[in-house]
Amino acid sequence: MILFIFLSIYLFPSNVERSLAIVENPAGIGLHQGIEMSYLYRNNSFLFTLNRAGYGIGFRGDTIDYYTGSTLFNYLDRFSFGVGYLSKYNTTLVGTVLRPISGLSIGAVLRFPPVNAELSGCIGLSVRPIGERLTLSGKGDLSYGKIIRFNSKNIMADIEPIDGINIGAGYDFDNRKWVGKLTLSLGHLRALITDNSDRNRDFAITASLVPYASFFKSFPHSVIVKIEGDYPETPTRIGLLGRSKCFVDLLSLLKEISNRTYIKKVLILLNRNTLGIAQAEEVRGLIKNLSLKKEVIAYSNSLTLKNLYIGSACNKIVIPPSGEVYFPGISITKQYFKGALDKLGIKPQFVRIGKYKSAVESFLRGDMSEADKEQLTAYLNDIV
Repeated sequence: MILFIFLSIYLFPSNVERSLAIVENPAGIGLHQGIEMSYLYRNNSFLFTLNRAGYGIGFRGDTIDYYTGSTLFNYLDRFSFGVGYLSKYNTTLVGTVLRPISGLSIGAVLRFPPVNAELSGCIGLSVRPIGERLTLSGKGDLSYGKIIRFNSKNIMADIEPIDGINIGAGYDFDNRKWVGKLTLSLGHLRALITDNSDRNRDFAITASLVPYASFFKSFPHSVIVKIEGDYPETPTRIGLLGRSKCFVDLLSLLKEISNRTYIKKVLILLNRNTLGIAQAEEVRGLIKNLSLKKEVIAYSNSLTLKNLYIGSACNKIVIPPSGEVYFPGISITKQYFKGALDKLGIKPQFVRIGKYKSAVESFLRGDMSEADKEQLTAYLNDIV
């Protein structure tokens, strides 16, 4: 028995995200920040997610059936892993999403327990061959018993001619019908409508705290990004549903802003933070790409060398008159013991060849030789 309870809205395990991922692939729940709720008409189902926390729950309005899901692991949105549960079928979903390169996404879901000694699942593939505006997706069911069987389910081509309007067309192999899909977004509210050649229509309505790209634009938007405090590589759980921020969250936020075409200006607040040199380099790279698309301004009350490095990727850096600028330089100092040795009546003896052999000069001189100054200056110049 292969389960696919929301076939009428044509979800794919390779690209489903946020609240709709609860019923298709729980690995997609935690790929975005924010809180979201969806209503599915034909199944009379409500879905609710805390996206970046990775939790989701849903229920059918006319029954006691419920769905749960959680993204347990997410690495830079390149690989995520999640589990879910469908009470009506007493089925556990184990899903993954793999995005090895830009424009390619692979999703897979296994269903437990096995039915009739056969392990069943689903695998999907989504590609964007020419950028964000065109997505080609396909999926099929897998079953494994004595032999491995694969059955094609459906394919879909989605095109987004303008922000907030997505038109899709595909084919349903199970029912041998052509299908169509229309998605309209008003930012925080989005509607998805599907139809097939028999005019069997279905729709889903989504309300999201984090807006989708919208065709309705009244004025350019701006956002503020604070870079401050600690950024551990992995988050720490806080209570039952919460968790601390982490470095991946900062990277995901910058990528999200870059993809939102309605955002025109970005203000980066650079405060004291614990970013390491490698982390700062990665953040600067994302901000540099962001500054090619939008106006990005860095603001800081205390501009350290690290914050200057990050802010140099912005179009402009602003510091208030009362702000601090701290640029530590580098230097080399050496200790000399000749004066002390002379007072003690000690005369060191060394054998050295060449004027740049300065390792013993601390015992033979009271100051730095010109040759030592020359080589140490060359060393410092090479560093900076």
